[in-house]
Amino acid sequence: MRASISFIRSTCVHARPRREHDWKDPELAASSDPLELYTERTLDRVATMLPNARVYYSHRMYSTPRAFLPLQRLAAAAGIGTLSPTHFVIHPIYGPWFALRAVIVCDGEPPPRGAAQRVCTCDERCLTAYRDALVTDGPGRWRAWLAVRDACSAGREHRYSDEQIAYHYSFLR
Repeated sequence: MRASISFIRSTCVHARPRREHDWKDPELAASSDPLELYTERTLDRVATMLPNARVYYSHRMYSTPRAFLPLQRLAAAAGIGTLSPTHFVIHPIYGPWFALRAVIVCDGEPPPRGAAQRVCTCDERCLTAYRDALVTDGPGRWRAWLAVRDACSAGREHRYSDEQIAYHYSFLR
């Protein structure tokens, strides 16, 4: 018996302003993080269709001592993209403009995969933005981390919309 680790890339999920009338589902409307709740509901349903499946979420801590799973390293090992010196996974098409929300582990043969094509070399612009983000604190910290993604030359046409950035980076939900 072998375990298979696969990543499911979500198609573009556009965050909307979090107003009660925007959500048809009252539980999502009341949630402090409707995207995480939606992800859990969806992937928990998918897991019921797979043999001995377990879902591990990027927003939960696991193990003792409690820690987040290294989803960036798992994604790179699965061939989703390459791990950059800035610790973002760089996808050959989407660059750093996608999110790793969960991994499903189940019995079975892993799907075939090839090595991900390296599309970003993380030049000085990326590394400078990364070093700046590491030392930035306070309310503007999210902008420093956004600058790290913006510095990447790969996938710029897939950059998150301003609405998505406000939702994911500034926690304006």
